[in-house]
This record gives sequence, structure tokens and C-alpha cells, in this order.
Amino acid sequence: MIESDMRDYPLYSLSEDADEYGQRGTVQPSGTIRAAVYVNDRRLTDNAYYSEATLVAMTWRRDITDRHLIRTGEGLKKVTMVLPGRMTRLLLTDWGTGRED
Repeated sequence: MIESDMRDYPLYSLSEDADEYGQRGTVQPSGTIRAAVYVNDRRLTDNAYYSEATLVAMTWRRDITDRHLIRTGEGLKKVTMVLPGRMTRLLLTDWGTGRED
């Protein structure tokens, strides 16, 4: 069931290096990720990571960290927590539209 919900999404990473203004965390393209993205219907208030998460993504990739962002149809989503298991579960929170308006 999860496999049939999987789609390819653009993947970005936040740089560790400072740019010319001394700012860290510049968004850089990092390929694509195949994932199934679902609305987070569990609002667990015991843990701040869970309460912030608006979406949950399931993927087979094991190299994703909290320095990655995924572009969905609703804009950029930041990975706030990586939960390993048979499949990797990513908790995603809103990051913005990702557009230069």
C-alpha cells in the first residue's frame, strides 16, 4: 500500500558552509527522493518534534538527515526528525513556498 503511494519529490539540503554574507543554511538541490507523503493526523504534544510535524514521509532511503528539505505541492518541508525502521519515517514541518517572490 505504501509503495503504491510513493512519488518522486525534489530533495534539497541545507549547506554547512557560510555564504558571502556569513549566513549558514543555504538551500541547495540534492537530487530526488522517492517517498509516500501523508498528513500527520497524530498530534502528540509530549514531544515537540511530533507536534510541529504537519506531514509524515515514508521512504526506503537511509541517508536522509534533519538537514534535508523536500518540495511537495504545498511548498518546501523541512525534515525535523528521522525515525529509522524497516522504512525510514520522516517528520516534516512547513519551511515556506521556496519561491523568490
